Amino acid sequence: RLEARLANGATLATAWLAIAELTSTIRCGHTFPNPSNQRAAVAQAVFARTPRVPFHFRWIDGRMIVTRDVSAEGAFPRGTEVLAINGTPAATILARLLPYGRADGGNVAKRVASLAPQPGERWSAFDVYYPLVFAPPPSGAWRFRVRRPGARAREVAAAPATAAQRAA
Repeated sequence: RLEARLANGATLATAWLAIAELTSTIRCGHTFPNPSNQRAAVAQAVFARTPRVPFHFRWIDGRMIVTRDVSAEGAFPRGTEVLAINGTPAATILARLLPYGRADGGNVAKRVASLAPQPGERWSAFDVYYPLVFAPPPSGAWRFRVRRPGARAREVAAAPATAAQRAA
């Protein structure tokens, strides 16, 4: 399938996704296209300059729950549930990214957990795969449908974060 998918040529991003999907079927958490092991040119072309969601989160029972807000707008207090990003429901985002998550064996919970950016992580799988699968992210502020703790769902706009902003 990989050969067929790449037979007519591919961009670096398309090849990255195809290889990631293949390696996830091996079901070894150590076998994946590791962003930290790429040449600078590949990293720059595929994922290093892509915008990131302006918060850290965890997937809890299939829901995207904010653990740390790094937005300039202060739009995502801890505990906020992100219901959608740029019109795509969080459940759809998780389902579409799941084939690229890594874990040993059939450990789906580990695969889901690997798809959430965490503080101190240089290359989050979510940061690498979200812009590739849902490309291209819009320029300017992104639209988020959120539900803050104790509040009703509402739309907020926030600028995406750079890698440096998220790491700070």
